Amino acid sequence: MMDLEHLDLAELFDFRPDLGVIRLHEQRVVILSTAAMGLLRKELIDTLGSETARRLMLRFGYADGYHDAVSLRDRSKWDSAVDGIRAGAVLHRLEGIVRADILKVDHDAKSGHFEQEVAWHDSYVAEQHLHHHGKSSAPVCWSLVGYASGYVSACLGQEIYFRENECLAQGATKCSVVGRDAASWGNALEELRFDFQVADLGREVEQLGQAVHQRLQEVDRRERLVDRRERELDLLRERVARHAASKHFIAGSAAMQEVLELAARVAPLDTTVLIYGESGTGKEFIVRMIHEQSPRAGGPFVSINCAALTETLLESELFGHVRGAFTGAVRDKAGLFEVAGSGTIFLDEIGEVAPTIQAKLLRALQ
Repeated sequence: MMDLEHLDLAELFDFRPDLGVIRLHEQRVVILSTAAMGLLRKELIDTLGSETARRLMLRFGYADGYHDAVSLRDRSKWDSAVDGIRAGAVLHRLEGIVRADILKVDHDAKSGHFEQEVAWHDSYVAEQHLHHHGKSSAPVCWSLVGYASGYVSACLGQEIYFRENECLAQGATKCSVVGRDAASWGNALEELRFDFQVADLGREVEQLGQAVHQRLQEVDRRERLVDRRERELDLLRERVARHAASKHFIAGSAAMQEVLELAARVAPLDTTVLIYGESGTGKEFIVRMIHEQSPRAGGPFVSINCAALTETLLESELFGHVRGAFTGAVRDKAGLFEVAGSGTIFLDEIGEVAPTIQAKLLRALQ
């Protein structure tokens, strides 16, 4: 028989400091600070909302309590299941979680009827809630309620649920809790079962995850659109400045006049144009003139010096990239081909492009 009056941690736990392991019989346990657990709980509430966080903590506590009861039951000699329930209250006190004062326990093994009333003193959960969120309008010791439900269910081998009626976080002097067998909860049973069903929680978290994913996609789409609009605006400003300067261009030689006439004939055509010549002979001016006189004049004019960028950067600039494609890619980025859209893209020094990029350019042009 287990001596509950003189029970201590040394009897319950196997401490192996040389291995960094603590076990409750065969189950490994760890020691976490209440501050860390309080912060985790706060993050769950802030991220998932109070209702989903409540159910998550209920089910977390249920699993914890159920495992503890099984470990103690298999290794201890209880005269009755009620002794096991009292051992659970002692265990919680020794672990520093809460001091449980069992006010009433009624159990009829034959009929399965069970009812228990408990007062919890100095609940660390309530203390942490008050610290992070202030006074609550409803009971908040969710993980402790889940623990009690799981622990007693394992002890009795039947469906037991606990509910907190008043809480320290509400301003009460203690937390008052009642536990009953499933049948005794009457009309409240379905609600309790819903709170503890893992499948429902999985669906809730999955739906929440889908909603968050959709929001992130929308944010990415808007960031990409803003990035594209900013680049188009910069190009438009540059285009206005250059257009004003181009009006002062005068061709004196027959050769240059022929070039201008050829550019004027090409401009209306929706085709790729190759312009070559020595540095400083006005290649970019001709490109801009073709753009200005083409049906694409209403679209953006995009220019890039292919010789000034490495192969990787050039590919990213031309074709864009998605977030995470490489180090530093913190969001999706539209390529210059996409930015140009219905306008014109000028690939300066295209002869310096690496063969791998040339192949991709050919495919894009085709």
